[in-house]
Amino acid sequence: SRPLSDAEGRALRRKMCMNAVAITLDSQGRFVIPEMMAKSAGIEDDLTLIGAGDHFEIWDSKSWRAYLGEVEGEDD
Repeated sequence: SRPLSDAEGRALRRKMCMNAVAITLDSQGRFVIPEMMAKSAGIEDDLTLIGAGDHFEIWDSKSWRAYLGEVEGEDD
């Protein structure tokens, strides 16, 4: 949410996007998550794909459930 004129905001965007890679879909519309990205995200077995406004996120399913539990518990 920081403006592009903010140095910290630019640095954060760079950090988040510096490992982006172009991927291609196979004939059935599938793709393989690059190993370094899966490892960085802690994805080992099952994953969860969520819609997040203008993009989607891929989470390790256990991590997603834990995060969701934390977020849902914040309303208490």
